[in-house]
Amino acid sequence: MTSPLQEPGLTTAQPGLADNHYYSEIPFRMERGKILVTVRIGNADRTFLVDTGAPFMVDVALAEEMGYTVVGSKGLKDAAGNTTRVNTLEVPELVLGEVRFSNLHALVYDFHNSLLGCFGIDGIIGSNLLSKSVIQFDWKAGRMILTDDAHRLGLEVAESIKIRVDKKQSSPYVPVRLQERIRIWSLLDTGSDDFYTISQQDLAAVQAKGHLTAAPLSQASGSASLGLIGGNDSDKELLIDAGSLALEQVRVAANVAIESNQDQDSRLGTQLLERGTLTIDYKKRRVWFVPYPDLPDYQYSQFGLGFVPVGDYWIIKEVWSGSEAAEEGVVNGDTLLHYGRIDMTANSVCDVLFQLPAEREADSLQVVVKHVHPGEERGYTLKKRVYSGD
Repeated sequence: MTSPLQEPGLTTAQPGLADNHYYSEIPFRMERGKILVTVRIGNADRTFLVDTGAPFMVDVALAEEMGYTVVGSKGLKDAAGNTTRVNTLEVPELVLGEVRFSNLHALVYDFHNSLLGCFGIDGIIGSNLLSKSVIQFDWKAGRMILTDDAHRLGLEVAESIKIRVDKKQSSPYVPVRLQERIRIWSLLDTGSDDFYTISQQDLAAVQAKGHLTAAPLSQASGSASLGLIGGNDSDKELLIDAGSLALEQVRVAANVAIESNQDQDSRLGTQLLERGTLTIDYKKRRVWFVPYPDLPDYQYSQFGLGFVPVGDYWIIKEVWSGSEAAEEGVVNGDTLLHYGRIDMTANSVCDVLFQLPAEREADSLQVVVKHVHPGEERGYTLKKRVYSGD
């Protein structure tokens, strides 16, 4: 998730069809929890990330290739709270599926010098581009549908859930219910590969009402959260027993354990899409969620370590209580040299990023850590810990 700082808003994208009635089925692919689609710009296919928690953005290399005109600049804030200033520019035309967008304003960013560069993206399809549309995500079919009318999808208003759409960049907020009685307006963020994280601000408000007050299932010193611009300086993350999770009256998962985050928003990420078909009607401010049948129970699992790339190394930034890593004395600032079968020093950041999921399928793995103190390399066996709420 990224957002422009509070300044005059971006121009909202309008589908450029003459009759303004459209229906387009668009294939997407999932890579590391990211939704990637092909768009047409300048008579060439480009790869864009679909991120409902972000504004419309283009990569600096694409902007230079197309000779786009810079019209100003804006402050930009990422999910980790980091800020920078970026140019805004005019994009004359973009085609997504069979839908043509024209006369757009976009933020420009150097994605190829960020982790998103590993996905080879040329830009981001953000919520301000979709603000007059209905978009449906069908993860099982690997397809999204873009249309102007939810009735074209056979959806009825009576089965929908009312949402909020912010004025700044049209980001959608949905009412998430934990344990049925706890209601939290949460950002629907397809740029996040998490299931659900609760902001510490929302958690404090909920606890002030006497909910979610039990001791956390686990607690981490530090944080390995990364935003587009950089990392998070938090000194603590929590793992909370949240019980059931629903979108208003629609049950999504039972027995859920969730992490806290340091952002101002609680967030639903792309793991939600693995559990059902999601449709967002931006203009009429409604969503539909239809769970897939025979879903397995949701499970949160981890090996007790979080780490981020810093220069040529992967540095441990998060150690969870109760894990073998914590018991063995691994601390923030130690360097991770091997993670399962991955040599973290011999592979590029992108290679490591795409090899990690396979290693995390195991029930245990071997790691090698170079400790800050006393400066020695030591190997450990870490066991996967699986958590769920009651």
